[in-house]
Parts: sequence; structure tokens; C-alpha cells
Amino acid sequence: MNEYYNKCNNDLLELVDTIRTETNRLMKLKISPLIVQDVHNRDVVENLIKSKTTNILDFEWLSQLRFYNEDEINIKCLQTI
Repeated sequence: MNEYYNKCNNDLLELVDTIRTETNRLMKLKISPLIVQDVHNRDVVENLIKSKTTNILDFEWLSQLRFYNEDEINIKCLQTI
């Protein structure tokens, strides 16, 4: 989980760097919501680490909506039964 948290931070920093250097207004409008989502995702992972969640059946895990990026374009949400 710690490795994934570090990956989330690195991905977020890359997006921030992109938006800072990108001059195209349309690209900034596309990237900004991704940054918001990535910040939320990083915070969720941080809370899972702090709560020492180790099982996918733990309440802390089940209470989160999980989004999966596919091909960096499509996003879907899977529900837990």
C-alpha cells in the first residue's frame, strides 16, 4: 500500500508539472479534474494506510468507491457485493 501511495504522489506531481508547463487552455481544462480526482485518491490511500487496512473486506476498504483507469481514457466504477 505504501508503494501505491508513492505512485499516487508521483502521478500527481507529473500532472501538476504538465499543467504548469502546458500553455493550451483546453489541455488545462482537461487535466484539472484529473488532478482533483488524483488528490482524492491519494488521500483515500493515505487513510487506508493510517487505518492499517489489510483486507478487502475491511469496512474502510468497502466504504470507498474504486475507480479503475483503462487505457488512460475510460473510467469505470466497480461495486462490491
